[in-house]
Amino acid sequence: MDIYDPFGQNKKKKKSQIDKKLYALIAAGFTLVLIFSIIFMIKQDNPLGGEEVKSTTAGEAEEETSALPKSDSYYLFWVTDADNKELEFLWVARLRMPKCSLSVYSPSTQDLIVDDESSYRIGDYYSLYGSKQFVTAMEKNYGIKFANYMGSTAPMFRQMVNSIGGVTLDVKHQISYSDKFNLVLGKGENYIKGELLYRYLEYVGFAEEFELSDRSEVLIDIFESVFVPANSNKANSIFSQITNNMISDITIVTFSEKSDELNYLYEHGLSSAKAESTIEGLKRG
Repeated sequence: MDIYDPFGQNKKKKKSQIDKKLYALIAAGFTLVLIFSIIFMIKQDNPLGGEEVKSTTAGEAEEETSALPKSDSYYLFWVTDADNKELEFLWVARLRMPKCSLSVYSPSTQDLIVDDESSYRIGDYYSLYGSKQFVTAMEKNYGIKFANYMGSTAPMFRQMVNSIGGVTLDVKHQISYSDKFNLVLGKGENYIKGELLYRYLEYVGFAEEFELSDRSEVLIDIFESVFVPANSNKANSIFSQITNNMISDITIVTFSEKSDELNYLYEHGLSSAKAESTIEGLKRG
């Protein structure tokens, strides 16, 4: 026989309400655990508790996604007179890949280097001992190892610049000079060929309004003119021009080993470039 319970419905309602509160309490507890877990992980990444702000440059973003191995290499470039006796211009370059970051320092040929406890002006040392011993002495004095070196005589340099189609040069000051040679360039971007570029390098060496770091900018401009996507199909031709017009330790084997790096540079260009005023700045930067 059924017994009528006038309070049954109320009990069910109370039980339902208790269940809902219990579920809500469990959910709130789970949420708190999740929040504290996230906070703990953030603290682990930033133990000092300060606000961590991380910016990523275009070069760093490329580096993170590139399959190209990381490298940090130094290179030596120079130009001599037509007889390969007198050192005219000199550059030390540092290239970091796959960041595509270039730094350049242009020493004066009047700077001193030491070999066997004797001091020499850089230009004199080259004249006395030639290119190979010169490279070794530069490495010892600067405390770095060059991945490769490339040198040329003045005529070879002019021909090489012409063979790559000229260079877009960023000139900081207007030039109107007509003493040892004629040179007229406007301030800003100038598209110039080998002869004019050589005169500009000469002028920068003695003009009061320019510094040797402006010679560093020339090598940067050459890199920026060469390593563009439009030149990617000319890599073999450019290599031939380098081997035919420059004194270098780069061989066909070296070129093959560097092909991935070179193709990456052609595709992406330089992400950053800086002209340094000292070798210490180049090594530190």
